[in-house]
Amino acid sequence: MPLRVVRVFGPPFGGFRLAFRAGIFGLNWQAGYEVLEQAVLRELHLLAALSPERRMRLQEDPLPPNPGPQIGDLFGTVDGVIASEDASGTLVVLCASFPFRFWPFGGWAVLEAGKVSPDGHLDLVSEDDLQRYW
Repeated sequence: MPLRVVRVFGPPFGGFRLAFRAGIFGLNWQAGYEVLEQAVLRELHLLAALSPERRMRLQEDPLPPNPGPQIGDLFGTVDGVIASEDASGTLVVLCASFPFRFWPFGGWAVLEAGKVSPDGHLDLVSEDDLQRYW
């Protein structure tokens, strides 16, 4: 299950950031989170469909941007990092987010990670493993 967070400040990966789980203080935008969850899963499946050679070149030769998540007139983004790469596959962590309308430093975010094996099989990580990346 993807991890839903509210990012108050900071980048999706690395650096200083302030975030908390969705639902705290009543902040839980169900419709937005559903769109973000679909976006991260779509991107993970797209990565799994790539050849192993192409996946290994992602860091130096990223894929061209494709339309990110959208709900109404609000456009979001999907960012990702390759957390590890070895003979067993590539571990990819993705973060899809919508910015807050009146606070540009944070937003609604969903994190998901999956291990793509050399044959293109996608295994989503457990929620416990996903905790390490947010």
